[in-house]
Order: sequence, then C-alpha cells, then structure tokens
Amino acid sequence: MNYKPENGKEDSCNNEENSEEPEDNKNKRTVNPPRAIATRTEIPRIVAEFCMAALSIPYVRKRVPEGDGHPVIVTPGFMADDNTTGLMRSFLNGQGYNAVGWGQGQNIHVTKEMFDAFEKKIKDLYEETGEKVSLVGQSLGGMFSLIAAAKNPQYVRSVTTLGSPIEGAEFPEGIAESCRAVFEFMTEEDEHLAELKKETVPIQKLMDRLKDIPVTIVYSKGDGIVSPDIAKIPEETDKHRNVEIGALSSHTGMAANLQVFVVIADRLAADAENPEKFKHSDYSWAFPMNIYGFRVKQAMEEADNDNNPPSKPPEPT
Repeated sequence: MNYKPENGKEDSCNNEENSEEPEDNKNKRTVNPPRAIATRTEIPRIVAEFCMAALSIPYVRKRVPEGDGHPVIVTPGFMADDNTTGLMRSFLNGQGYNAVGWGQGQNIHVTKEMFDAFEKKIKDLYEETGEKVSLVGQSLGGMFSLIAAAKNPQYVRSVTTLGSPIEGAEFPEGIAESCRAVFEFMTEEDEHLAELKKETVPIQKLMDRLKDIPVTIVYSKGDGIVSPDIAKIPEETDKHRNVEIGALSSHTGMAANLQVFVVIADRLAADAENPEKFKHSDYSWAFPMNIYGFRVKQAMEEADNDNNPPSKPPEPT
C-alpha cells in the first residue's frame, strides 16, 4: 500500500524502494537447467556406458599410465552406494592403485556422523599406508570429497569430481527440476547438509582452501542432471582444472565411462606438486570428437588470420 498525504498526491518513495532489485539478484548470473533431451535419455545412456566400459577396460588399461599404489577413495553420488562405483574401483585396482569405497552405505541422508566417518576413513587410510589419499567423487560424492579435502589437506593428495554440482548450493536451478525435488524431499531434515552447503558458497572460497591440492573437475554438456553451467569451477589455476568429456556421457554413467577412466588414470599418475594440464590430444583414441573439434576450430582460426592479416604500422618517412 502506498501512503497518500493530505494533499492527495501519492508518495512514490515506497513504490521505488519496493521495486528495486536486491543487490544479490543483480549480480547473479543466468544459469540454464540441463537440456531436456539429456534428462530424458539418461537411463539408456547409463546402460550403454556400463556395457561399453565392461568391454573396453582391457583396451584402456594398456593405453593409460600405470598406478603407483597410493590409496584412492571413490565416493558415490546421491542415493547411490559403493556398488555403483565397483567397476571404476576394479579398473583402478587393476592399474595398481589401492582403490576402496567410502564405506558409508547409501549416500542419502547427510548426517554429521556420516561425514565424520568419511573424514576418519581418509585419516585412517593415510596412517595405514603412509601415503596421502586421492579422492574421486561422483556428483554429490564429489562435493563431499572437496569439503573433506579442504578440512584435511594434510592427508589428501588430489581430488577428482565427476558431474558434481560445483555451484549447486548457489544456483539450484542448474539441477534438473525432478531430481532437485527428490533431493530436497529426501534431505529436508538433514541439518548437517546446511552446514556443508555454507562451505561451498561462494565456491571460490572453498577452492582457495584447496590451493595446494590438485583438483580436476570433470563435466559433460550431455549431463541430464547437473547443468554444465554449474558443474565447473569459475576460475582455473595451475592446480585446479576443468576437463570436459564427450557430450554423449550421461550423469550417472560417468562412474563407468571410458573417457572418465582415462582422465582419472592420467590425473592420479600426475605429479601432485606440479600437475600438468590434462591434454585430450594425448588420448586421441579416447577423445576423437574433441580432437576433431579442436582441429576444425584451429583450422577456421588460421583461415581467418590468412584472410585478415594483421595490419602493419605505417613505415616512418
């Protein structure tokens, strides 16, 4: 309601005040949800990825770096358990790593006790082996891995996330609506979840705490659950990198995706102190479309440069 003084003229001060957008909304960028076709085709793509992985693991093994035996904890996504990451752990163990599941059952209710047990497992594995632990987490498991690493950097060698909602706490609209509704319903009483969310807003605050730990963020434009708009870190560094895999990859299927296996094997073998950037060209047999797309783009840029050579400054007279 607007206040009208005795002279009958409407005071517009309140009106202007109410219509002004909050500063937070002004600065907030637009985030698109996952593409509808990607969400609808999640299930058939998951089946295809698991079948392809089972057939292609022997082929991949010979073409990626061997492991050095250091421990790796693989954390499942929301509503999943260690069974869903079994194929990935089998692959990593076959490469020479000591890969284990997170051991907390189904990743569904976010309790303090569960998260404390996860952190304790990282510490115990470090003390048992005498080596720092690499963390690989799918979706929500990736967020847990980032937070646990930030809290326990002395025990962690590297972190790799797969299709994780990196900025999901700040931009929930980037998660498929149906999945977001299920997540909110299943976790509405999980008080500790709110505490963990605070650790990730803004995401750069969390990444700054991880500045000395190599972090690889794997995402796909074909993800039907988490939009690529929120699945990447905004600022890359020498140790923090985004890596895009093929658009045919589903969200859940990342746990059994040939390209994901290649990225993880490469990152786990990288020098933890000075990791080089992941190069798709080093694995052109696994990333043919990425290499083709890069070459086409490169050729187009070269053609543009040939057609529009840089103008030379006038010669002095």
